[in-house]
Amino acid sequence: DMPIEEALDFFAAVPPIARHLATLVDVGLDPFTARIVGLCVATVVNWVLQRWIAFAVPYPATLSEFIRFFVVASAALTIRSWGPPPPPG
Repeated sequence: DMPIEEALDFFAAVPPIARHLATLVDVGLDPFTARIVGLCVATVVNWVLQRWIAFAVPYPATLSEFIRFFVVASAALTIRSWGPPPPPG
């Protein structure tokens, strides 16, 4: 486990990684919080794309529809993470 500031110094020679780490430092997010925010954004984008592309839903979106989608997506993520731990090495 490395603090984000130390990781920024470590990856300074790799511009794509350093750019993303610098953004996290500038915004003030630690990696865990950034991961949670990223998961929420990915869920919203997934929901919108499914509505528009896969199902071509003709009526406007509702908050209750989004909440149902978010709960199901969160439950699926939780169930997937219950598996056995990966083997060492």
